[in-house]
Amino acid sequence: MGKTLFVGIDIGSDTNVVRNLNDTGEDVCDFSVSNDLPGAERLVERIVAEAELIDADKVKIGMETTNLYWWHLSQTLHEAPELTAFDAEIPVINQGNRWF
Repeated sequence: MGKTLFVGIDIGSDTNVVRNLNDTGEDVCDFSVSNDLPGAERLVERIVAEAELIDADKVKIGMETTNLYWWHLSQTLHEAPELTAFDAEIPVINQGNRWF
């Protein structure tokens, strides 16, 4: 069975904070990128590098729908050909759908 890299992104108006976990829940790394096109491109590069580092064949990326700050990043990730090799799943989470 293959390995998975899990990527969580906390979306901000200026900066996105990223945490990567392996499939046993251990921290792989955490870092921040600017919430613009250069930051999104850097994020794709880091995701690919970390996935290769842990020999992952799958990447799951989750982010919340914070105002409209998430939209361009989501589009960039969905359109990144580099992530295709990792069968990337990129769901977005709507905070309004909370279950208590």
